[in-house]
Amino acid sequence: KKRAVLAIKEAIEGCLDLCKHSLNTLVCNLLYKNFLLEKVLHGNSMRAVSGATRSLRCSRWPPAWSHRYHSCPLPLDLSDEALMEGGERLRCEIRELDENGWNRKGDVHDATICRTMVLTAIVIDEIMEVFIGNANQWTMERVRTLKLKAEETYSHIPQITQITKKSLKLCNDDVKMWKLTFMRLDYLRMNFLIERLSVERGGESRQKLLDVAREILDMTVFLWLERDRSGHRHYDYDYIIMCYGMPSTGILCTELLKQTKQPNEVDVRMPVSEVVQNLSLMIGFVDWTRPIAGNYKLCRRMSQVIKRVLDQIFTPSGEKRSSLDSEVPLTQDTLTDFLSFNDLNDFEWLSSIDWGRGPYIDMIHLN
Repeated sequence: KKRAVLAIKEAIEGCLDLCKHSLNTLVCNLLYKNFLLEKVLHGNSMRAVSGATRSLRCSRWPPAWSHRYHSCPLPLDLSDEALMEGGERLRCEIRELDENGWNRKGDVHDATICRTMVLTAIVIDEIMEVFIGNANQWTMERVRTLKLKAEETYSHIPQITQITKKSLKLCNDDVKMWKLTFMRLDYLRMNFLIERLSVERGGESRQKLLDVAREILDMTVFLWLERDRSGHRHYDYDYIIMCYGMPSTGILCTELLKQTKQPNEVDVRMPVSEVVQNLSLMIGFVDWTRPIAGNYKLCRRMSQVIKRVLDQIFTPSGEKRSSLDSEVPLTQDTLTDFLSFNDLNDFEWLSSIDWGRGPYIDMIHLN
């Protein structure tokens, strides 16, 4: 598979070289596909991102537009079959849509996926504006407005807000189950980012953030446990781990460590047994990733970090120092503090770490 991807990528770069003096919709789409192939080959590492960015800069092509320049209406939630057949069938399906353009039958068409992806992307783009924008423009009111917008947007899409593991298991169509799971994960990721803004910048309670992180981790592990129903998508698993599993895992690991180190200061509810079981399953998911996956190295690092966290939680306090001293050569005071997980704040380490590079990851000597 990797040789085929390399051959396709070489052909795309040849086409881009021919088109380097022109810019149109097809060229922009080709650049996007080239970026996706870069991530398939090298994962979500800095190499993949920097390589794609360098290509854009050298070609003088702009990055993707923000939501502020988006004016294209959403496609109607129609089946491909109706669009191809046209005529009375198409008119009938259009009449059966609700006032917002969604089908009322709960079907998941390609157009359904497209609509939800656009809506999610617009909200996430606004969230990222707040994350990386000017600090002087930050207000908690802006975050609350984003929350209300997200709730209003998804109130018209019941097939997303009502998705549960039970309903997914009862779904007889494996392809539909896969689509519904990703729709739910994207919805949860959007809420995860909003809640993280509320906690980090607004000082609100971590409870909602932990609840969302728990469900994301649970759904991510669910996909692995149901892997026999998604054999045609195994090549996506390392992406799933990086995009959904890693951020939620970082938040939950941080909270587990905090509750272990500072049990008298716990001000949130979190079912420790459930979280530990899912983290253990997550290790299995991560270790199951094949070496040819673009994010294989990041997955291995993530596995080692989760194991270290669980060791910290379950190792008797008297044994922690001696085991750490024997495993890792301590060369500096900051390393000692890091390995003993002392004085952890909510988002100083696991919840905001760049898992792909140091200094913390390199300190553990993960090989």
